[in-house]
Amino acid sequence: MAVTLHRVQMLLEPEQHTILAELAKAQGRSMASVTREVIAVGLAHLGDQDTFARRAQALRRADALATRIEARAGGRLEIDVARDLNELREERDEQIASSC
Repeated sequence: MAVTLHRVQMLLEPEQHTILAELAKAQGRSMASVTREVIAVGLAHLGDQDTFARRAQALRRADALATRIEARAGGRLEIDVARDLNELREERDEQIASSC
């Protein structure tokens, strides 16, 4: 089945144009094809950032909840939000690196 493509007109900075042209030539592809791939990777990256932001927000809510529970129970829960956020960042960075 053929994919329907939509024509767009856009302006690129000179450096962007040069890089796309060099990539296209090196890969034996059209600039349009390379540009579509770069856009796809960029959109996936933005989706990953959104997922990361939602996870980080959930961790903040969990930390606030843990604080309230600790106050009621008079005890300490073993939750390390900073460690958990760092692990999420590492996961995100690995996903980004593997998609390039």
